[in-house]
Amino acid sequence: MKILCSTTPPQQLQRHLRDTYPAHQFIFQKDLDETDIHLAESEILITFGDDFTVRHLERARALKWLCCISAGVDKLPLEALAQRAILVTNASGVHSIPMAEYAIGMMLAHVKCFKVQILNQQQSQWNAKLPFEELNGKTLLLLGTGAISKKVSELAAAFAVTVIGVSRSGKQETGYQHVGKIDSLIEMLPQADFIISILPSTKETKNLLKKEHFLAMKSTALFMNLGRGDLFEEQVLINALTEKQVAAAVLDVFHSEPLQPNHPFWQLENLTITPHDSSHSAGYFPRAFAIFEENLGYYLKNEHEKTINLVDHQKGY
Repeated sequence: MKILCSTTPPQQLQRHLRDTYPAHQFIFQKDLDETDIHLAESEILITFGDDFTVRHLERARALKWLCCISAGVDKLPLEALAQRAILVTNASGVHSIPMAEYAIGMMLAHVKCFKVQILNQQQSQWNAKLPFEELNGKTLLLLGTGAISKKVSELAAAFAVTVIGVSRSGKQETGYQHVGKIDSLIEMLPQADFIISILPSTKETKNLLKKEHFLAMKSTALFMNLGRGDLFEEQVLINALTEKQVAAAVLDVFHSEPLQPNHPFWQLENLTITPHDSSHSAGYFPRAFAIFEENLGYYLKNEHEKTINLVDHQKGY
């Protein structure tokens, strides 16, 4: 069986896969060419998901399983994949540790005024009267209760932060004081000192947050978006920050990436911008391919019902 990977993990990991599965051919390459013979002959494709289109699918005549080593699959042609009944899996959970650490780090930076402290140092200013606060006793609202949110909740507990959440189902989860349905979000927002969205991009989540949601937040709240950039219209957030509807925001994802130098976001002093790197970690590839290997074991034994991180083509996650 031929297995094509449209990225190049560390050589040690490539050797491990070839040595562990000598009966199968692994091809590792950075570019996914629509005319590539490997694409036409491969039964399994490993991809980050942003390089695979309907045209690639038309060429991939032998494809039976698309393994996305990213958590988000919104850039994949899911409808076309569904029509051919191609198995799709993602790497849900692979981002949980680095993104949870990023989230807690930004929360700490906010209450300890790290951004101002760094600026003061750069300007040789001594200011011992900054309005420091604590995470202890604060309330965190998580939009989405998946693997990343669960890890954020776990770490937040160490700081005595109360964690609440919203999800599509409203199912109660361990580590949350309360979980409500998405349609109860506006009633829950006034409780939160921190609001973090880790929602995927779906029909239900696109432009989910409106002006009224930011007005419902505490004026002292920190809003953070680590999920997808289409959660709100950009002008809505610009207005919320300039009009001090919320104290500050952190964005790691955007409508269009990279963020252009002339974008108005760069001019907002109470906005922290990072270049979609909250999930970056040296542990990324080992974790992503550990998920792949577990599923490969089920695939080779024809035990598809045991597949983990199976994507619902209709739901988009």
